[in-house]
Parts: sequence; C-alpha cells; structure tokens
Amino acid sequence: MARSELLLEIIDEPDLFGGLKRVCAGFSVRHAVYHLAQNVKLQIDLPFIRTTYPAEWLGRYLIRNYYMIDPVVERGFGSAEPFLWSDLPRDTEERRAFFADAEAHGVGNCGYTVPIIDKSGRRAAFSVTDQDDPQRWAARIAAIDESLRELALVFHGKALAELYRGENVPSLSPREIQCLYWTTQGKDAGTISDILELSEHTVRDYLKSARLKLGCATIAQAVYEATRLRLINP
Repeated sequence: MARSELLLEIIDEPDLFGGLKRVCAGFSVRHAVYHLAQNVKLQIDLPFIRTTYPAEWLGRYLIRNYYMIDPVVERGFGSAEPFLWSDLPRDTEERRAFFADAEAHGVGNCGYTVPIIDKSGRRAAFSVTDQDDPQRWAARIAAIDESLRELALVFHGKALAELYRGENVPSLSPREIQCLYWTTQGKDAGTISDILELSEHTVRDYLKSARLKLGCATIAQAVYEATRLRLINP
C-alpha cells in the first residue's frame, strides 16, 4: 500500500485505538501509543491514554509507579522535539531496570516519540515501539518520520474530539493557563506576579482575558470551566 493511502486510512479511522492498530500494521511496528496530559508545571496529571501495549504491562507500570522515573514521559512532556528512545538517559540502575522490564513485557527495545503542544497549552505525545537493532530502527524511523509527525497531530485531534465530543474549546495562552492554575492553588494576583515575574496588572489582565475567552462572569467560574475542559489540573 502506498504511504499516502495508508495515511488516509488511518486518518479516516473513526476510532483512536483502531487508528493506532492501523499504524502498527501499516508501518510494521510492535506498538503505538497516544498520551495526553495536563501539565502547567510539566506534571503528568489526569492522563488520557490509548495504546496497543499489553494490559499486563500497563497494570505493572501503574503498580510500580514507573511514571515517576520513565524518561520517555519526562522528555515527551518536557520537550518539543521528537526523539529516539536510544537517546534517553540510562544513568541509574532504576532506569536501566525500567527499560529491561518494559522489553521483557513486550514493549520492545526501541522507540520513537513525537511530543505535541497545542494552542491551548495541552501537551501530548505519540510513540511507536518495536524490537529491532537500534541502528536499523533509526533508519526505519528516518524513512517514516514525516508521516509519524503528521499522525501525531491527527491522533491529537481525534483524542480531543473523543474527550470533548465536538465541544468548542477556547484557545488559552500559556500565561493565561498559568495564572488560572496558580489561582486554583489559592494564590492572589500579587503572589502570582511574584511567581511568574510579571507585574500584578499584567496578571490581572491574563486572568480577565482567560475569563472572557471561557465565557465566564467570575474567576471562580473560569477556574471551574478550565478544569472541566482539562485546560488546567488544580
């Protein structure tokens, strides 16, 4: 099948999980993963995940709190540039054990992740994995990199549609999101201005613009609405 035809098949697949399975089949990779999270402070909160990983590995990952040491999560939600997993640090015994455990439970020894940052400040990551020679894997990824970057955005759109079911989500700036987040932590405009190194007047302007974009009469309503829409996680 031509690459363009494969992309169209995946794009036309209405189900996000179904699309991930098509990626695995079409690009001959073992697994595909889409992961969305709120992280105003680069925290991985309220995750929305669709993956072809084995259920046993997902349960083990959660039980062992691997998200606390997972370098893929750390860079995937802290960087804007795609990366090969072979470039991730294995500088501690804990991390080396994590990668070995993942391979033993079917994840594969190679991976590639495309980070996503949308206009509303939401962060997500799209990854593919396989069991392969690292150099051969790097060459395979180079050949399909453009397609994977395109699909990352496609899956992000599908995830938002699934989460919000067509609801029009306002586009808040990163500063607006930060100001709302710190408001949920009980901080007033003066304290937020110190935290973000902005003037108090500027903080109040960000809060006002966020409130208006969300169609709310008060900041309390705006905080509730932003939380409901998963723009912030208090």
